[in-house]
Amino acid sequence: MVRNGVLAIIATFIGVVGLYSIIFPWTGNDDSLPHLDYVWQVSHGDLPRFAEGTMYPFIGKFPLQYVSNHPPLYYAIQAPVMKLFLDGGDWQIAVALGRGVNILLGIACIVALAWAGWVFSSRNRTFTLLLPAVGAFYITFIQVIGNIMNDSLIVLFSTIALTLSYLVLKEGPEKKYLVWLVVVSALGLLSRSTYVVPLFISLAAIVIAYSGLLGKRSHIDFRNSGKGILVAVVILVCAVVPSSWFYLRNYEQSGSFLKTSNGKNAITEQRRYKSLPEVVTSPYLYNAATIAPLGRMNKEQLNLPFTVIAAVVAIVAATTRNEWKKLLGRKHQVVMAGLLILYFGLILATQIDHAWGYGQYSARYLLPALLPVGLVVSYALFSLRKALPYAVVAFILVTSMQAIWQIADRLSTRQPDIYAGMNWVEIAGEAIVQNNVPLVLACMLIILALTGISWLFWLLSYGDKKEGSRNA
Repeated sequence: MVRNGVLAIIATFIGVVGLYSIIFPWTGNDDSLPHLDYVWQVSHGDLPRFAEGTMYPFIGKFPLQYVSNHPPLYYAIQAPVMKLFLDGGDWQIAVALGRGVNILLGIACIVALAWAGWVFSSRNRTFTLLLPAVGAFYITFIQVIGNIMNDSLIVLFSTIALTLSYLVLKEGPEKKYLVWLVVVSALGLLSRSTYVVPLFISLAAIVIAYSGLLGKRSHIDFRNSGKGILVAVVILVCAVVPSSWFYLRNYEQSGSFLKTSNGKNAITEQRRYKSLPEVVTSPYLYNAATIAPLGRMNKEQLNLPFTVIAAVVAIVAATTRNEWKKLLGRKHQVVMAGLLILYFGLILATQIDHAWGYGQYSARYLLPALLPVGLVVSYALFSLRKALPYAVVAFILVTSMQAIWQIADRLSTRQPDIYAGMNWVEIAGEAIVQNNVPLVLACMLIILALTGISWLFWLLSYGDKKEGSRNA
């Protein structure tokens, strides 16, 4: 059931995100050109500089390269695929290929979420499918996968790191888990600077696992605690060294390890300053905090209520089923729950820090918290029992159609000369034509998505029973 279910989710995902990516104009959104330029510069053995702006010669120039503060791993992955067409001026083909690579990275995230569901649920087959079915179809995730953006890697590596941290707490700091944490952490820091948050949680889990607090006596073993701190320091050093050159480069340019610019610039001059109290009381912050499952923050105010309702359902279900008693009897689960709450708070703090001053609110910046948020929503759906397959299908259909609707709404606003008087389905069809993509491909992707979601529905409804009868 699990293997077939993951394949069904992947098929649905390819259909939905593939359709999104051929509707979305090749020019992307306001962030797309700087990311594209970063890929092109890396393909020529260079790194972008903030003050120099974008350098790619075949599309209009941006005066500032405002994604130059990001580490280069994502762009190094894209560069070999896109370089030939970028150099030849066929940037539309390069973007299409890059979005294809993003879909592959999205599939890797689905597999990681499925593994996390398997581990966190103690091998419950239904929950194993719920977590990727929920996480992969958050609109924010669909949007970044269907564009040239570097968020997929931080979702992938943070999901793996948090799952490994749970295994360290549950089974002890085994060598294989520690080695994998070194590898994943090194790659995570080469992906985005916000990986420092899952790295901190991983190190905390290691120290706690060594401390003796999870044993029967619940007392601190100071000798083992010292060993745990030493192991954590070694992992920290091994994780930081491969990317240290890049963060030192940021520091040389701006005086900050995380930024390539400081002070006023052409971007900040166009924005209004926001004080810290204004940021922490803004409704936009808390809509972003939900990772916007249902869409754009400034038009739909359903994101926060949806997540709050899911959390309430999950709490009520856990209470009525006496899950709290089971949880409190397993120290590693209590500790991991606390670490996940701390993790979410720290990720939210990175968004607050970014928005404070002249920054912006964006659900993208909360994507590293997709695992803890997805666990809550998945457990809420899991508690619905017989209605679960219908709820999962409804969630996927609503978020997928809303993602397409958002492109149509954007195009009708920005290009009324082309799309005036059309409904969102007509706009989507015309956008595909404008992208010079045959409509037959769109039909094939829709069929693939519907086939995948039907398969998933059948597996959630009957697959577990059928597998159980075979094993009886």
